Amino acid sequence: MEGEAAMEMEHMQQKNDPRTEIESMLTEIRQETFRAGYREGRIEARISIIRRMRRMGMEWPMIEQITGLSWQDYRELQEYWPAQTS
Repeated sequence: MEGEAAMEMEHMQQKNDPRTEIESMLTEIRQETFRAGYREGRIEARISIIRRMRRMGMEWPMIEQITGLSWQDYRELQEYWPAQTS
């Protein structure tokens, strides 16, 4: 019984500890940063693949079928990553 009470007391102290809240926020920020970087990396990879396909002379309907991106989608990506789409 004493052990459970001590654990509960420690849990309550941790819950009110500003350091615990800061650590939780930092973890959340790290996770979101990772997810954003992952999404950006996927987009950049698709752009790179499309650039290679275009250099190889592939027609857009084939590129769209392979990548799942329409010409309009590709043009919109150029606005966000212009250096990657030249």
